[in-house]
Amino acid sequence: MSTQLLQIETAFLNQNSVKSALLISEFRTLQRSELNAKKKRFDVSLEIAKVVTKGYEWFKAEGKTLLKENGIEWKTEDFFIKVYGWQKSYAYKLLKASALETQVVDNFKTECDRIDAEGKEAERSVAALLKYAKDGTIGGDEDGEEGGEGKPSVVATFTFKGESGNVSVRIMSDGSVKTSNDRADVMQSLSNFREMLMGYAPNTEETLEQVMDVQYEADVELEAEERAYGE
Repeated sequence: MSTQLLQIETAFLNQNSVKSALLISEFRTLQRSELNAKKKRFDVSLEIAKVVTKGYEWFKAEGKTLLKENGIEWKTEDFFIKVYGWQKSYAYKLLKASALETQVVDNFKTECDRIDAEGKEAERSVAALLKYAKDGTIGGDEDGEEGGEGKPSVVATFTFKGESGNVSVRIMSDGSVKTSNDRADVMQSLSNFREMLMGYAPNTEETLEQVMDVQYEADVELEAEERAYGE
């Protein structure tokens, strides 16, 4: 069912007597509080990810040796479950999140804010962040998920941090382009990105794919660690 209001419905809900009866002001205040709480929980998850990463690095560098000296042998999954109470699969997600570039996390938050501003509900979670880092998409639509049956899906994304703030553009499978930025900001960001790319890869043999691989270098290294410790 569509949440789009007809003009007559909007006029009815904007009547002071109706807003008072429905406690609209109180509802909006609580709604903002709930959203702020979700943002806070997500930020705390990112801080936890940093702490877990430092703990895991200590475990690999010194902890395993110290444990053996005390007659204890822990595998990687033992470390995560006995210290933090998590299965290894979730702990590795936190490690991956901690390894992401700050710009990727900032872009994710900007996209979440944009979705929320459209009256939808963005998914702020470690899993959603990793999905965004991988394919540039975020769950959050009127029906709870983007790209559902019969809906256009995201086929390409472009994000750039410029002087006027973050610029984000999504190209949909139906050919439409979605952005909350001004056209001038988008075109300027594309121009700046092209200049940066040419400066990074003046040799035509160095492809865009090679440049983008740099962003996920840490993620690839982490997956290699997972295979090495996967027992």
